[in-house]
Amino acid sequence: MKNETLLKHKRVFKFKYVETFTPQFSQQAFVKLLNLKSGKHECFMANTYKQFFTEVSEPLESTIPFCGFYNSVADSLIDREIESLFDIEGSGECEVPDDFWLSHDSSATCQAFAKIYVESYQEWLKDEFDLDIELSFKLLDSPRAYNCATDRIFVTLSASDLAKLASAAVEHGNLREEVKNRFESRSGFISHYSSDVSDWGKVETWDHNQIGTLFECLGEPDCLDVMENACGNGEISNAVWEGMSEESKALLPELV
Repeated sequence: MKNETLLKHKRVFKFKYVETFTPQFSQQAFVKLLNLKSGKHECFMANTYKQFFTEVSEPLESTIPFCGFYNSVADSLIDREIESLFDIEGSGECEVPDDFWLSHDSSATCQAFAKIYVESYQEWLKDEFDLDIELSFKLLDSPRAYNCATDRIFVTLSASDLAKLASAAVEHGNLREEVKNRFESRSGFISHYSSDVSDWGKVETWDHNQIGTLFECLGEPDCLDVMENACGNGEISNAVWEGMSEESKALLPELV
């Protein structure tokens, strides 16, 4: 394996990206970035190498920011696409038969939508942060009830892409503050994670919630912004058709 480096240390504590990345993130660079971002210049982990990085088996698993399908933009995009199938005259006014909603497999449509979202989110990261990483859809986790939780999308990524993500999270966000906000215990919430990122250990051993926090550092994008291209190229329509049963197809107007 080529001896490649993620970051090069420049004068006045500045860093710049180089073209290639190694599966093992530049340990000292990451910790220095954390310290510089938080304004703390003291040694933030004496044994940096052993504390933060180790050999890992790929791929790594994470959640990504997503609005879910309950009374959300994603839900509206799917409903709008279904309604357009019955709006033959293009008036914007139509009535979808109840039997269609009952026979249409919304679970299959949401699954297809989630896969499209992962691809679109990946492009959004590249456009917004010049973060070129490869995310693979793993699963869509939907709660039994939406009173306490919403749908979550799980993805996998490589260790080298985790390195890029970690660097971007520290550069563009506040990792320490994000961890504290998400995992500090409070009234009605008992956290199973330390609210101090210093206690989390090796980045490459983090679980899906911890790696997901790196994505959260980059903000939760508007679903409509992420799916803009998908809305225009027919991908939402394809997701709707993934849930079509023979019964729901039979209910469509003849011109569809």
